[in-house]
Amino acid sequence: MTELERLGDRMANIENAIERITVCTQSIAENVKVIAVLEERHAETSRAIERAFQVMKEIEVRVRVVEVELPGLKEIRQWVMTGVLTTVGFVGAAVVALVVNK
Repeated sequence: MTELERLGDRMANIENAIERITVCTQSIAENVKVIAVLEERHAETSRAIERAFQVMKEIEVRVRVVEVELPGLKEIRQWVMTGVLTTVGFVGAAVVALVVNK
């Protein structure tokens, strides 16, 4: 093999290596684009999760307020029902008394 043939073989090997490097570089560039898109989606998902947790915290505060007020509301409801039933009882007794006295 002559010196010129060896140089030709080496040049061919270098060309092949450069072609492989070019293909790999293109693949890396495409993958970087995909990673950038995924990163943006991840950031959007993170922001959405933060908003959801904020809403959950607000709902938790509202539920706690209701939990604190609920026993009082139940007690007031019981008093109102007792008052209504007592009034209905007195009116009924008065009607019965009127009917019996006639």
